[in-house]
Formats: sequence, C-alpha cells, structure tokens
Amino acid sequence: MAEAFSNKVVRAAGIVTTYSGSTVAAGSTQITVTANTGIGVSDLVDNGNFIAGTRVAQIDGTTIFTDRNSTNTASATSQTIRFLGTDDGIYFTFCHEEYYYWWNILQ
Repeated sequence: MAEAFSNKVVRAAGIVTTYSGSTVAAGSTQITVTANTGIGVSDLVDNGNFIAGTRVAQIDGTTIFTDRNSTNTASATSQTIRFLGTDDGIYFTFCHEEYYYWWNILQ
C-alpha cells in the first residue's frame, strides 16, 4: 500500500493567527498578507505550500519571509495561511500517523 502524507497541523495550542487572501510566491520564501498583526519571527507557518516545520524568518511590512522555500511552482493567490505562535505553548503536528512534539517554551 502506498504511503500517504498529510502536510497540515491538526491541533495547535497557543496563539493562532489566520490571514485569508494571502499570496505565496512560487518556490520562494515570500508570503504577502493583508496585515502582520499577531505574526512573529519563529512562528510556524501552516499552509499546503510549505513543508511542515517552516517558520517565519523575517517580517517586512505585509511581506513575510520564511526559513524554507514554498513547494508551489506558480504563484498561489487567495491562500489562507495560519501562523502558530511559538512563544507560549506546545505544538502538536500530526504527520504520517506519527506524533511530533514541539516544545517551545521561552524563558
């Protein structure tokens, strides 16, 4: 039986910021959002165009740069992107029926 992979966060504890109408540049680290309120450097990026574990590396106005390139081959518009804050909790990413625990507790 072929393996099936799922690239999504099923459950998150902590701050979750969602922006609709975002654009993900093709094969790039660039995301354009409508505002940047609630997004912070090192937040996890939850969108089908990025592999699990991608994080925000830099914020420049409404342009967000990630630490990994997107997987899309053409610009993806009208995207809903969730940013999972890493400053106050534990994040559970379910991928390929295994549990990966991300403990991000800042001192």
